[in-house]
Amino acid sequence: MGLRRSSFFIFSTAGAALWAGTWLVVGAIFYQQINGVLVTVTEFGKTAVFVICLLLAAYVIFRWWQRYRIKVFAKQTRITPKELAELLNQEKLPLIFDARSSLAKNLDLERIIGARPLDPKTLAETIADIPFSQVMVVYCSCPNDVSAVQVARQLKQRGYTQVRSLLGGIDAWRAEGFSVEYYGSAEGS
Repeated sequence: MGLRRSSFFIFSTAGAALWAGTWLVVGAIFYQQINGVLVTVTEFGKTAVFVICLLLAAYVIFRWWQRYRIKVFAKQTRITPKELAELLNQEKLPLIFDARSSLAKNLDLERIIGARPLDPKTLAETIADIPFSQVMVVYCSCPNDVSAVQVARQLKQRGYTQVRSLLGGIDAWRAEGFSVEYYGSAEGS
């Protein structure tokens, strides 16, 4: 990318020194607390190691369970770009929400035609006057459509029954050759 080897070596060395130095400083500041923890672990021996391993295993299982539930929910609510295009040809149009972050929207000004910007932090205000039976599709541009799935889940929890997340997000929509528009080119943006 245009960085000379000597510059790379200097920055790499500085970064490694900063990283290692940070932990040395933390160790120097908290050495008494660290020593106390090690003495306590030594006193309890196998029991302490067992409890630590048990807590670690519980944490891993909890995180796996959360991920599994989100995957199951995502599979149940996914809609493909082709299915969304078919919905857009029906008489009753779905509401489409762009759940990408502000940074992502600033970097990529395109959106699906008619999509409304949605900030998950202001979800309640955004959906206040939308009927619970309204068909809604949420999309984003993140891996595994995480933001769209999370917003769809929040909408389902609030009682909305017709909520879907777009499989592949806006990137899949464009890859299928469907139309997009730029923010600011449509009324109400």
